[in-house]
Amino acid sequence: MRYVIAFLCLICFVLSSCHSQRRFDTSFIAMGTRVDLSVMSDDSAQAAQATMSVEQSLLQWSKDWYPWGATPGELKNLNATFAQGRKLKVSMQLRDLLQLSKQLSIKSEGYFDPAVAPMMRAWGLNDMSHTQTTSPDEEALHAWKHNHPTIKDVITEANQISSTRSDIQLDLGAIAKGYAIDLCMQLLKQRNINSAAINLGGQVRIMGEMDKVIREVHIRDPRMNASMATLILNSGESISTSGDYERYRMQAQQRIHHILDPHTGAPVADTQAVTVIADNATLADVASTAIMAAGAEHWQYIAQQLGISQVLRVDATGEIQITTAMHKRLHWEASALQSYSLVQIH
Repeated sequence: MRYVIAFLCLICFVLSSCHSQRRFDTSFIAMGTRVDLSVMSDDSAQAAQATMSVEQSLLQWSKDWYPWGATPGELKNLNATFAQGRKLKVSMQLRDLLQLSKQLSIKSEGYFDPAVAPMMRAWGLNDMSHTQTTSPDEEALHAWKHNHPTIKDVITEANQISSTRSDIQLDLGAIAKGYAIDLCMQLLKQRNINSAAINLGGQVRIMGEMDKVIREVHIRDPRMNASMATLILNSGESISTSGDYERYRMQAQQRIHHILDPHTGAPVADTQAVTVIADNATLADVASTAIMAAGAEHWQYIAQQLGISQVLRVDATGEIQITTAMHKRLHWEASALQSYSLVQIH
């Protein structure tokens, strides 16, 4: 997935033009990626406490919402419980996340579905630290296409979670970071921080009044390690990109990457990247994935279903399809205009 925003690093602060407040910036690792956090405050102790609260929460969610690896966590335990056909009492945060995931999966007509986890494992995309050259065979793909679990098979009774299918497994990778960003903004507000910016692995959300340098986002060229365009985020907005260039391997001239179409269980083949802007990070995270999975035939319809009007899609041929609402905000790099053809979608 993603974007790079020009945040200052390390625990430091700079003077800000926003009233008498100062900007406090820090960076750390959580949820398997770099986090850049900027908060506005006139009290250094308040800023430090708020920053620590965000970091501790993200580190906890990194464990709780990760389904793979050897370290036990809440989601991993839930997946084990599904396989045993039992119920598990979960935290209120995970329960709410699962309920929201179900709602957004239905709204996206299944192009976002955390229950695609078994196919993530089948393609070896659950652990990119080890090279896997095997892939699911045609029989396995056919079986998945015609009968696979979905998050609609998850049952919630108070804080008790169960499923009608023992073969269901969940991977919240297409929603967890966005949801975490939104929860972090709530935590900051509870600590009387009303202006902040978070960049979590390239997904960004702005709250309140922030400097322009913090709000400037670079959209990455999916085939070059360079910026394709820039834009300025407004307060309350979040931007997210899903792409085939982050977690992938080349196999038999096919790019095996982590954005799967949940309906087929196979990596999306006709889209290189999708960028969206939404009014919260959870929706932006889900929408960039779902619109990419929907492909050339259905992406505009799925964007409409999710209420997303600002979309940039780079197809497999290098054509950029961009909605009018997104197009009018972008400042293009000259190299991008030379490399890609642009089609504006009204």
